[in-house]
Amino acid sequence: MKAILILLGAALAQAAPAQTVALQLMDSHVHPAFEVATIRPSDPEDQSSGFHSEGQRIFVENERMSDILAVAFNVHKQQLINLPDWCTSARLDIHGYGDHPGIPSWPQQQEMLRSLLQQRLGLRLHHENRDLAHATLRAPAGAAKLTAAKPQEYDLPDQTGNGSGGKQDWRITNNSMADFAGFLRNFVDQPMVDQTGLTGKYDFKLAWAREDAAPGADTGSLPGLVTALREQFGLRLDREKGPMDILVIDHLDRPSPD
Repeated sequence: MKAILILLGAALAQAAPAQTVALQLMDSHVHPAFEVATIRPSDPEDQSSGFHSEGQRIFVENERMSDILAVAFNVHKQQLINLPDWCTSARLDIHGYGDHPGIPSWPQQQEMLRSLLQQRLGLRLHHENRDLAHATLRAPAGAAKLTAAKPQEYDLPDQTGNGSGGKQDWRITNNSMADFAGFLRNFVDQPMVDQTGLTGKYDFKLAWAREDAAPGADTGSLPGLVTALREQFGLRLDREKGPMDILVIDHLDRPSPD
C-alpha cells in the first residue's frame, strides 16, 4: 500500500522562478479552475511521484488515475467503484496554473482537479451509500493532548516525514483533525472518518511502527499506530463498519498520449 505524499506548507510558499513578487493566499471565497493544464502519460523511467504545488503552479507526477480521483474527492480508493481498468494501471502527469491570483489552499487544489477531470476527461459520477469497513478517529472527553498550531505566514497544512524499515516518523503542522484523518487514511488503508469534535489546528510529531512491516524490519521500540495515537495524543482509532459515501464512476475518458 502506497502512502500519498502531499507536500504543502513551505513548498506552497515558493513562487515560480519567473515571479519576483511573493504570492499571497488565494481568496478563500474563490472557486478556481486551471487556466492552462496538460494531462499526459508519465515517463516510464520516472521513479518519483506525488502531488505538488509551487505558488500558482500545480503538478501531479506519475500517479494513477485512481489515486488522482481519491485525492480530488477526498476519499479512499475503496470508495471508488466502476473505474475503467486503465485507472489502476496507467500513470499520468498533470501540469497547470490556476486561473486566479494567489496560492490555492488544499481544498481549492482539490476543486481544481475535480473541474479539470470533468471538463477535460468528461468525468461523470454519482453518489451512493453502502456499508463499508472504515476507521474512525475519536478524542475521548478530556483525553486529547494536542498543541495548538503556531501562527504562520501561509495558513496551510503540512505533513512531512519518512519511513525507514518498519518505522514511520512524521511532523504534522497546522493540521485540522480532518486534515490529519485524511493523512492517516494512507496508512490504515481504509476510509477514514473524523469524529473527534476538535475544531482547532495543531502541530505535533507522530512516530510508530508499521503493522505491515516486512519480517525482520527494524521497528525499534515504537508502538503500533493505534497505541501511538492513544499514548502520545489521547486519540482513539476504532475499526468499524457502516454506511459510507461511495462514488460510482459513470464515465471517464482516457487521456491521449499527445
